[in-house]
Amino acid sequence: MCFFALVFHISNRLSDRFVKVYQDFSIAEQGDWCSRVNSTIHALVIATGMTYSFVQQQWDDDLLPTKETPMHLATTLFSFSCGYFLFDLFVLVLWQVPLWRVFVIHHIVAALPYLIYTMHAGCGMDLYLLQLYLMVEFAVIPLNITTFMEQLGYGKTKTHEFFFYMTYVFWFVARVLLPIYNIYVLWTKIIPDAGAAPLCTVPAAFCGHIISAFCVGVFVFVWTPDVLAKWRVPVLQMEEYPDYKLTMRQSMTPRSNPIFSPLDGSDKLGANYGSVSANTREPQWTPKSIV
Repeated sequence: MCFFALVFHISNRLSDRFVKVYQDFSIAEQGDWCSRVNSTIHALVIATGMTYSFVQQQWDDDLLPTKETPMHLATTLFSFSCGYFLFDLFVLVLWQVPLWRVFVIHHIVAALPYLIYTMHAGCGMDLYLLQLYLMVEFAVIPLNITTFMEQLGYGKTKTHEFFFYMTYVFWFVARVLLPIYNIYVLWTKIIPDAGAAPLCTVPAAFCGHIISAFCVGVFVFVWTPDVLAKWRVPVLQMEEYPDYKLTMRQSMTPRSNPIFSPLDGSDKLGANYGSVSANTREPQWTPKSIV
C-alpha cells in the first residue's frame, strides 16, 4: 500500500511539472490520472506474474495446487493486489472520480476473497480461480493507454484507435470469456464442496459472481455502445445532431467525446481534443494539495 501511495505522489509531482495539460485537469481528472498510473503498474506486475505462476503450477483433479514455489509467488502477488485495492479505495473516496461509488463497491468485492486467502490458512481450493480472476488485469493495460491518450489530446490519432479496439478485444477475452469460464468452474468444482471450508469458498463464490456480472455488464453496456458510437462519429459531427447524447464512457471521460474533437488537421496534436471549457472546471490542485 505504501508503494502505491509513493507512486501516486511521484506521478502527481512529475505530471504537474512535465505534462502541460495536467495543470488544466479538474481535481477528479488529476486523481484519475495518478490512479491510472498505479493501476497500470499493478496490471503489468499482476498480469505477467500471475500468468507465470499459473503456468508453472500443477493442478490435481480437484484443481488444488501441487507445487509450493508457484503458490508462494501467487500469494505474494495477492498481497500486492490487496495493497493496490486498499490504496485505490482511499483515492476513490478522497478524489471522487466519476462513478466513484460504483468503483468503491467493486474494489471491496474484488479485494475480499484475496484478503481472506492471505489471512486465513487452508484456502488452497480458491487458488486456481483467484489467479484466473486477477488475469482480467490484462484488459487494464490497453484501457489505460487509451484513456491517457484521450487525456493528452491524442484521441483522433490512429494509435489511439488501435488501442481503443485492442481494449475492446482484450476486455472480451479477459473480462467476458474468462469470467464466464470461472463461473462454470465455481459451480462444477467449488460450490459442491463449499461446506468443507465455508469461510474460504462462500465469500469467494459470492464475490466472483458479482465481479463476473460487472465485467460482462461493462462490456455490454459501456464498451459496446462506445464502439458503435465511434463508428458513427462522422455523422454525429454534422450540425444536424447538436443534441447527441454521450455514451456512458464518454460521460465518464469528457475528453473522449467525439463531438469536441477537431474536424480538420489544424490541430494535429489534438491539444483541444475533448477539452472542457475553463468555466466548467473545478478549482485546480496546487502541488502542495496532494499527499
